[in-house]
Amino acid sequence: MPLKIIYGNNVETVTNAILQDVRRHSDLWPNQRGLIIVRENRKVLIERSYLLEQQADQLMMAEVLSFNRLAMRLLSEVGLFNDLTVNKELSAMIIRRIMYENAETLTYYGGLRYNRYFVQELSNIIDELNNHNIDFETLENIKIDDENLRKKMADLALIGCAYKKFLQRHDLSDPHTWLEKLRQLLNYLLDIRELSSFVEANLNTLKFFKQSETLFLACKRLASRLADTQLWLTGFAEYGNFTPIEYDIVTSLIRLCRSTTLSAVFSHADQETNLARLLASDFTVASGASKVIKGLIERLPNEQVEHEAYFSSVELSDQRQIFWQAETHEIELRAAAGEIARLVEEEGYRYRDVSVILNRSDFKNREVRQIFALADVPVFLNLEGEMLRESVPRIILGALQIIRNGWQVDDVLTYLRNRLVCPDAVKVDLLETFWLKRGLRYKNIWEDERYDSLEDQSTSFLMLWRDQYLTPILKLEESIAPLRSCDEFAEKILVFMQELDLENKVNDLLDAYQSAGQESEAELLAKSWNGIYKILCMLIQTGADIELDLEAFYQIILSGIDRMQSEVVPSLLDQVMVGSSVQMIGNPCKVLFILGMDQDSFPSSGVKESLIKDLDRQQINKMLSIELPDIRENQMVRNRFIVSQFIDQPRERTYFSLNGHLKPSYIYRTLYTGRTDCQYLAAFIQTLDDPRLYIPDEARHFIVAVNRGEINLEWTEDAAKFLNTDAAKQWKKIIKRTYLLDPEAFEQALSKEPIPDLGQCRSVKIPEVILKSHHDLMSVSRLERYAGCPYAYYVDYVLGAKERDMGEPTPLNTGILNHKVLEMAFMKLVQDPSFVKMSEIAQNDLSQLMDWVQTSIDQEIENNFDLKSYQQFHIRCGEIRDLTNRLANTIFGSVNNLRKGTKTSYMEWSFGADGVAPLVFPMTQGTLKLRGNIDRIDVFEDENMTAQFQVIDYKTSKRIPDVERILAGLDFQLPIYLQAWHEIHPEQQPTDAVYIGLNAAREKVSQEASRFNITGPMSKERAQMWLIKSYNGQSLVDKIDEFSKKIPITLDDLLTVAQEAAVQRATALRAGHFDVHPTRLLNTRGSLQKPPCEYCANKGICRIENEHWQAIVLKSSDVIHMNTSCDTEEEDHG
Repeated sequence: MPLKIIYGNNVETVTNAILQDVRRHSDLWPNQRGLIIVRENRKVLIERSYLLEQQADQLMMAEVLSFNRLAMRLLSEVGLFNDLTVNKELSAMIIRRIMYENAETLTYYGGLRYNRYFVQELSNIIDELNNHNIDFETLENIKIDDENLRKKMADLALIGCAYKKFLQRHDLSDPHTWLEKLRQLLNYLLDIRELSSFVEANLNTLKFFKQSETLFLACKRLASRLADTQLWLTGFAEYGNFTPIEYDIVTSLIRLCRSTTLSAVFSHADQETNLARLLASDFTVASGASKVIKGLIERLPNEQVEHEAYFSSVELSDQRQIFWQAETHEIELRAAAGEIARLVEEEGYRYRDVSVILNRSDFKNREVRQIFALADVPVFLNLEGEMLRESVPRIILGALQIIRNGWQVDDVLTYLRNRLVCPDAVKVDLLETFWLKRGLRYKNIWEDERYDSLEDQSTSFLMLWRDQYLTPILKLEESIAPLRSCDEFAEKILVFMQELDLENKVNDLLDAYQSAGQESEAELLAKSWNGIYKILCMLIQTGADIELDLEAFYQIILSGIDRMQSEVVPSLLDQVMVGSSVQMIGNPCKVLFILGMDQDSFPSSGVKESLIKDLDRQQINKMLSIELPDIRENQMVRNRFIVSQFIDQPRERTYFSLNGHLKPSYIYRTLYTGRTDCQYLAAFIQTLDDPRLYIPDEARHFIVAVNRGEINLEWTEDAAKFLNTDAAKQWKKIIKRTYLLDPEAFEQALSKEPIPDLGQCRSVKIPEVILKSHHDLMSVSRLERYAGCPYAYYVDYVLGAKERDMGEPTPLNTGILNHKVLEMAFMKLVQDPSFVKMSEIAQNDLSQLMDWVQTSIDQEIENNFDLKSYQQFHIRCGEIRDLTNRLANTIFGSVNNLRKGTKTSYMEWSFGADGVAPLVFPMTQGTLKLRGNIDRIDVFEDENMTAQFQVIDYKTSKRIPDVERILAGLDFQLPIYLQAWHEIHPEQQPTDAVYIGLNAAREKVSQEASRFNITGPMSKERAQMWLIKSYNGQSLVDKIDEFSKKIPITLDDLLTVAQEAAVQRATALRAGHFDVHPTRLLNTRGSLQKPPCEYCANKGICRIENEHWQAIVLKSSDVIHMNTSCDTEEEDHG
């Protein structure tokens, strides 16, 4: 049948031509069938584009189907479709289960069965191999010289064969099976369309279904209908190619249908837009569009081919381009939401005229919905799902997590804070406080006698709440303890859901969402409920013969939930479409926002190597005579196509946005070359043209801040000159608009009293009498705390706020115990030669040393009242054992790492206390006196008998010396310690400062065992060797040498910088500057470090009014330029 090709250089233009052709066909032949075949991710966009056309005031007369949906439709029409189908989430669960069953047999991928991302990738690889007609049994038998590739193929063959057998055993079909059945059905239709009786057709054999006269007649009717069917194929001939099975289906459909129209789109970089060249037999194909056309022509040599061209002119000068650089990703989103609201309100755009591209994983579904809701902008998200965050999946996974981890309190509290479990957060807070205060952990939260208290009469309520919310999990734990099959686990989960009355709770929450107008939240909740129920029913149906334990079942159901998709059908036609660059191709829009244009995100994320790498694919292609696509080449073709569709195409307006702390993409840099009109979006709104002012909450905060003088605009200084300016009109418009949107909220914001101790511009006023106590002796650690966040220092040391008492050791208690035992050990090293021998490497084991450490810990716990929490039985049996091992390793490693020539070591040396003078730095007004406690100082002599020393600080964390943080004035502990000892002992020269992690041995030994593929325990000699190597520590001098390769710097430079930073921080502290101002560093590698808020106990009370405050960023290169004499150009961080 004739093949018509509609081609051009713009997806929107070509798609519109296809839809016009569909509409014309529907008008001329309304009774004839029409099928539009699209990619699965393009289905919603095609349907929406058709219905948005002004002439389309009727329902679509043609069906929009993907290949999988087409298979289901046509197979159903002849009675061959099996309802027992396997979708992506169920496929991932089956593969995870197969990997558990064959864990010992898998040689290459077996250890990755716990990685849910690996299971997703493995599922995609199996689909790809299936779609290229690769038989897994053949794959298992091919001869490969490369040992690693041979192991990969053996594992893939094992998993693929087991997966195929599983589907056959349970009479299940996956998408590939649908396509195989469709291909065979279409071939059968081609064979019988000229036959008149079943007897003639009975000579054919069908693989998937038995022939019968009923099937023959049904297929004849289907062939007759297809002969009167118009077929359109769109979205394929762009940057990709058909798979072999898709080629077979398409060519059969072209022969069966009345006529077929194919759309093809070439990027502007291609020189292949003359279709006549494509029809030439000697033409070399390159792009996706040309490959598709060439492949069809080769398979249909006798078909008549027509073609029409639809090219859009590219005149970039006619469109307006706006550039943004924002402080954070969230500010990018807020600015886009506000600007869209402005475009609709002031310039007459419709929401459907706007599209937003988000490529970064930082943009989460829920965050995007919430931010656009603040601006009252309706949005449809075409992003990947995040079902693991939804309430229903979290209940199931949370309950299983509690059972898996033995009722850890953190797991229990996380489960209780699900609104479907306990809607009253106060109850959860009260339970948490009581459990922490009493030291209740694990299952002792069920010991009723621990709740008896004459002081607190509310314990009866706590027990009631505990029983009400947690008893169902206790019953679930008892019921699943003896289980060993997948279907039994799934059945008990369904019983657990009934115990919770979860269905009624979900319905109530759905009603609440719908009453509040939160339609998208309601849709996601309903989808998560339906998805969980479907997953459990499928496991019950197929899991009877699968033996597994709770851990394996948890991983299987986790894989299924993780693969659930959260996309929903758009509830409105007039919505802003939001999606990734690939998903938004072809979406018609007049205004386009491209957010997150850093080098790792646009046009797409970097090339990700598949489980089968490009070199592997080349070998497989050669041996099996197939054409697996090249990943890197495909990525380049796709990126080029994305740029041609979103950058080169004319639009009325395009916004390019970037997080200012990341390096811009090549596309952003190229477009912005020679321009100076980029708008910077700071954490706080400072100007009247900021697009975020169209978000009501943002506008109210801005108006209030200007009214109180917290934001100073130029015109506020001269009100008379301001009245007749454009800025005055804009200011009035902001006030009027904000007031009309919500008068009550506006009045409330104006009348609200300012909070004096919150906000970057609201310095805390401290009485002079209190500040005087901070003029005297300052501890180094406290000054570092101030450098990290002034407000945190204010809460901790000015207000003196303390965390609530907990019935378990705090990090401070652990630090005290660690340092005390280490101090005792080094004193004994000096006094007792036998202890030195016990700690040397010649000793074959550490049993004697561990016995001494255990005795020392017990002694310290008995004598130190602050360590009373360690006397609890479960802590003595658990944490003390781990602490003993850690300290014994530390002592052993430290003794065997003493520098050559070490004369003596000092433990717990204090300055500014115990009769030792403080370290004094001059200030503009007065002096800064610092005190501190150094864990250890080693004094030694070099070859010239010059006295030298190094400072050692023990850390329970993985902290390492960070030269750039020292230069930025954030870390100055080690340099200050070096100066303090040198001040008292000027004859000794500082050589180094070292951090030693108390957890180093456990981590390093296990890493080396993994590195050398040691499956059993390491030998004592090797373990001791790596134990000693682990306690070399992290050297500041080594970090200086590494940093000096980029910018020359010395230890003396760091000492000078640290002194200046300490003085600068102390000056600000004494001036009473205690703003909410957490500081983080943008280092010279372009990496933005995390703020100190994650481990800060005050993060729950430091929020300023507009609740999205951001930390200031220090560029270390700027600090280097200011504090050193290095003649080095500043590095470009983008």
